[in-house]
Amino acid sequence: MTGDPPPTPAARPESPLPAVLPQGLPKTEALTGLLQELADRLGPGALMPSERVIAEHYSMARTTVRKSVERLLADSVLFRRHGHGTFVASSRPGHMDLRTSFSRDMRARGMRPGGTVLSAATGAGHARPRRPAAGRPGLARAQTGAAADG
Repeated sequence: MTGDPPPTPAARPESPLPAVLPQGLPKTEALTGLLQELADRLGPGALMPSERVIAEHYSMARTTVRKSVERLLADSVLFRRHGHGTFVASSRPGHMDLRTSFSRDMRARGMRPGGTVLSAATGAGHARPRRPAAGRPGLARAQTGAAADG
């Protein structure tokens, strides 16, 4: 008995998760919104709490947590690295405005739009005369693909 104080347990970092889920919404929707806000607060590249930690924190099933996380993964808010965890994505693509052209939308994202002819065919199998496709005389049908550089 030397009078030394007993060792204290290691300090646990404060949880970034709010104490309770928002009320008035289904659990999955409430958790998805909460995790979206947490991702915004933590910033790009930050490690998110694990599904197990979230499920224990809110006393809910892991499948409920997994649905919310998968929704954010699908929306490119989060990304996973196998064996490392789930992280906040560094850049989230904006919603493509359907009222603008593909080219304009890609330029707004800082990309260079382009396209390529995937296939082309000629033929007289149509009952009514057709305007030449893609401005090429005699070309009756063309399949194109849109692309943008990253």
